[in-house]
Amino acid sequence: MPLDLGERPESQVRKRKQKTEAPDPHPQLSAKPQKKSRRSRNRTPPEFWDNLSQVPLCRRALREFNRRTVRRTIPKPPVRSALEGDLVKQLKRFARHGGPDLRDIRGYSELKIKAVSNMNSASVLKSKDPAFAQALIDEHFYPEGYVHSDNEDTPVPSNFEEIRAKLRKRRRSLWRSQFTDEDFRRFQRSNDSATTKVAVMSSIFPTILGRETMPFGVNYLFNNLKQLANTISKPKPAYFNGSRLHQVHTEVRRKLGEYIIPSDNDRLPLLPNFFLEVEGIDGDHPVMKNKFKQNIAYCARGMHKMQCYGQGQPVFDGKAYTIGSTYYAGEGTLQLYVMHPTQRADPNKEPDFHTTSIAKFLMTETVENFRKGAAAFRNAQAWAKERRDEVIALANDQTAARDEEEEEGAEGERGGREEEKEVEEGEEGEEGEEWKEGEEAQAWYPPRRMNFRGIM
Repeated sequence: MPLDLGERPESQVRKRKQKTEAPDPHPQLSAKPQKKSRRSRNRTPPEFWDNLSQVPLCRRALREFNRRTVRRTIPKPPVRSALEGDLVKQLKRFARHGGPDLRDIRGYSELKIKAVSNMNSASVLKSKDPAFAQALIDEHFYPEGYVHSDNEDTPVPSNFEEIRAKLRKRRRSLWRSQFTDEDFRRFQRSNDSATTKVAVMSSIFPTILGRETMPFGVNYLFNNLKQLANTISKPKPAYFNGSRLHQVHTEVRRKLGEYIIPSDNDRLPLLPNFFLEVEGIDGDHPVMKNKFKQNIAYCARGMHKMQCYGQGQPVFDGKAYTIGSTYYAGEGTLQLYVMHPTQRADPNKEPDFHTTSIAKFLMTETVENFRKGAAAFRNAQAWAKERRDEVIALANDQTAARDEEEEEGAEGERGGREEEKEVEEGEEGEEGEEWKEGEEAQAWYPPRRMNFRGIM
């Protein structure tokens, strides 16, 4: 039976009433708190952009540009008539009707105090930020191939050829009898299916690594290290090698802990100077490169601090003590780099650190390329361990020598105090003997009485 157009169902009337209801004039007074937008939470403070030597073209930079150039139009407050007559009654009536209308202050900029409180979390850059690489350069950690303002190329470490000769050595574990052509084809198939970082670490990396017993860590955040700067986040390498905790003297660990102990987990190794960063086929290659730059900067700084421990002044021998590597499954390439410090014009400032490419291998092209690349990777691990043992022994010897000097000084002080005590005891004995002799003299020769009558 058709509906009469003059009569509407109750459900339609109810829906029509809901649509025609007036909106809430005070939405900010709602009981349910509104969540902050993602853009407001990740807002970078203006101080960060002012400190960059070169601002990259990215969305954050464009938002900051718009914030500085485009002015918001703040609505003018409505004109209110002055109170007249009985002010008390008018104020009471004003309060009963809800008080002042605060809608005119909408769009007011955030307080400066609030921006400062969020500065630490919002201003820290991560490897995916376009300004990350520039932030490292501003802290004098230069990437491979960087050309300085004076058109000087990146300096090469003095032990560059020595490291390359070390990497070229063949390893028995990669001979044809140990690593066959079938093993290489299996590696190729694994690389073709490694779309993510997790797949690379689980199916490809074990073949390159081989059987290794060095202390290592996998995908751990270096939460105990001091930041390179307030704007640079802490690293989280995919794989790294270090030394065991007991190898380093307790005093050295106490003084250099924020530079050489990467994590608050005591089971992880310290003083990392070899690491690997990887990315799958579908991964972001520039992000992987930024992670690598971050990792090698933290590791090289820690090795230099360890090398200078107890020397009285910074040591600059022109040699590299840190080596890092990257593997990108999208190209099947393994690359190795070293970083070394050089002294700046002002010796009171932190040194410059320079990255140098030392080897590159296309691991999926031929089995011979794989053997060379895997051998270089394993030899690099052995070379890094030698450098760690070298600087650890030097720092421990400095601490032991200082302890011996302090112990000898303490023994000398104790011996001096004992000699002074013996001298004081001897002087007291002599004074006692003289006093006894005087007593005996008085006993045998009593003094005569003085007659003062003749003097007057």
